[in-house]
Amino acid sequence: MHGNPGLAAAARDERVVPLYVDDPDRLTNPNRRAFLRESLADLRRSLRELGGDLAVRRGPTVDQVVAVRAETGAEGVVGADDVGRFETGVRERLAAACERARTAFRLTHGPSVVGPGRLLPSGGGHYRVFTPYWRTWSQTRRAPETPEPERLRTPDPFPGSDELPEAAATATALPEGGERAALERFDPDRAYRRRWSGS
Repeated sequence: MHGNPGLAAAARDERVVPLYVDDPDRLTNPNRRAFLRESLADLRRSLRELGGDLAVRRGPTVDQVVAVRAETGAEGVVGADDVGRFETGVRERLAAACERARTAFRLTHGPSVVGPGRLLPSGGGHYRVFTPYWRTWSQTRRAPETPEPERLRTPDPFPGSDELPEAAATATALPEGGERAALERFDPDRAYRRRWSGS
C-alpha cells in the first residue's frame, strides 16, 4: 500500500481495479507461493479498508489484464515497471495489447528505491567493489515515497475473482507475508542505513 506509485496513480482516476494475475509462466517455489498468498491476503484487507478490493485472476497475465479491462470498460492500465526477464516480456506484450485496443498504458517506477541502470561506475559496466558502489548509492537521489491512497473507488459490479494462490508444503520457519507483518518486523534502530552511516 505504501510506496506503490501505480496504485496511487490509478486511485487518482475515477475508479480502480487492483489486479493480481497468478500466471502459470511465473515459476515459483512453494515457500514463495505461501509468502505470496499471505501478502495478497494482507493487500486485500488493506484495499478493503480503503473501500476497494483485490481481483485475482489465473492465466496468462496479458490475457487476464485485457479481459478485466474489457469487463470493466477501463480507460487505461497502470502498472509498476520491473526488470526481471518474465516482467520485461509481460510489459512488452501488454503495451502492444493496449495499443491494439486503443487503451492508455503507463508504467510507474517499480519496487526499486533507485531505478535499474542508475548506479553505474564512471567507466561503465558494474561495480566490483562495495565501497565505490556505496558512495554512489549514498549520493543518488531516490524515488520519492508514495503515500497510501486515502480511499479507493471500484467499479460496480467489481470483476469476478479467483481464489488466492495455493501453496504446497513449505518450510517451517517462513516469515509472515504482507506489508503489515513487514512493518511489525522492522526495527528502525537496526536499519541498514544506520549501521553503515555509523549513527
